[in-house]
Amino acid sequence: MTTVSIHQPGYLPWIGYFHKMMHSDVFVVLDDVQYERGGWQNRNRIKTDRGSSWLTVPVSAPYGAAINEVEVDNSQKWASTHRKSVDIHYSKCEFFRYWSKFIPCYENENKMLLDIDMETIKIFMNIFNINIKMLFSSELGITKKKSDLVLDICRSTGADTYISGAMGSDYLKLDDFEKYGISVKFQHVRHPKYRQRFGEFIPNLSALDLLLNEGPGAGRIIRDTKVEWK
Repeated sequence: MTTVSIHQPGYLPWIGYFHKMMHSDVFVVLDDVQYERGGWQNRNRIKTDRGSSWLTVPVSAPYGAAINEVEVDNSQKWASTHRKSVDIHYSKCEFFRYWSKFIPCYENENKMLLDIDMETIKIFMNIFNINIKMLFSSELGITKKKSDLVLDICRSTGADTYISGAMGSDYLKLDDFEKYGISVKFQHVRHPKYRQRFGEFIPNLSALDLLLNEGPGAGRIIRDTKVEWK
């Protein structure tokens, strides 16, 4: 029995990203599809005293570029801005010390967006004790798109179960998956509440918000998150 999930790389992803990993045997990083402007590959949100706020990595991405071709625009000094923002708004959190694990990511001046995304993702995985097989779609040599791409990735990784995000129901051709004996589960996350500063709880932030507020309990909270599998 092999459960596979697939997702584009993201910058400081939300908890649903890691929930997928925790319930998978194989996680495929979809790095060779088209970069999505205004998506989650180069940005995420944290909580401030004025509500949620974006942390955005500036990039240079010609139209049609694949995610693994997108370069970071380090001329904008974004790294120091992100560090300062997290320092200001999370320094009084009980588990702020975990932020130190991410600091080297902001000192490297990575040229490629994929590198900064994967560095932060792997730090989260280590803290949350996620130990699964990880592959990059670019390693698999599959050139199809949308539902056919997902199906071929599942077949090439020996999947009998595929975990999709909730939006997958809009484009996945389920009859094709059934033909190859692959069960599809759609992940509808019921976002948990946890400790936050600055008033009313805001869901769907970067997992960094959960980590700095809950520390070693963050992984358990993600693993135990209630999900409707449809």
